[in-house]
Amino acid sequence: MFSSQNEQDNRYYAKISGLPMLEPSTVDESCRIVGHAFDISEQLQEPVLLRTTTRINHSSGVVTLGEIRPRKPRGSFTKDP
Repeated sequence: MFSSQNEQDNRYYAKISGLPMLEPSTVDESCRIVGHAFDISEQLQEPVLLRTTTRINHSSGVVTLGEIRPRKPRGSFTKDP
């Protein structure tokens, strides 16, 4: 099953968990909102829920990608077999 006529309202997960949730309303906004979600997550040091709907998931459109920010990796790993 790829999709359903009934869509679960999962906004309650954000309310119950006390986490922020972002819900894009267009294809272009979906692309832009992901960067904002990462910014909010880093500021709060908590996950951010990104809720999409079937209408957005099954849509297509032209999006403009902005500049890709460099990663800021934290921590280190030393291989010690």
